[in-house]
Amino acid sequence: MPVTFSVPTSFSESAMPLLPRLRWYPRFAVKYKNQLRDAVPGIIDRADGDVDIWAISIVNTIRNLASHTDKGDKLNAKNPWYDWECERARRKSMCLLGLHRDTGSDMVRADYVLANHAYKAVVLRKRREFFDGLSTKFKEVRDSSEFWRLAKVFRRASSPLMC
Repeated sequence: MPVTFSVPTSFSESAMPLLPRLRWYPRFAVKYKNQLRDAVPGIIDRADGDVDIWAISIVNTIRNLASHTDKGDKLNAKNPWYDWECERARRKSMCLLGLHRDTGSDMVRADYVLANHAYKAVVLRKRREFFDGLSTKFKEVRDSSEFWRLAKVFRRASSPLMC
């Protein structure tokens, strides 16, 4: 018997950008189905009849299954320190900006300002960590090819040593 979930919601459609989403690709549907079918008996055995534990376990299992698959999309970053954490913070900031433009709410604007500040802080932290890590990588250089691969970073206009 298939497990189906139906959750009634009472939110406006304009709040959709803020809802958390799981990556669920159709090309992995058979893989998801098989893995979920294998995982569900273990969930039922562990829950001891408590519906809350069942629900949390099923959601966590789906989250784990979705995160272990090939993402299929590559991060196209101009800077080497820009990673998925930066991208996630940027997307949240942009979703809040779009929501603010749609609704005009002052509360959403305040959330956008906080999210944008957090995004900028994440990017700045990642950039500092990257360039701090370069000094240790330069100490571990063994040959000229490694040296020039690392030195190429400073040829970009975004390096901190360029004026």
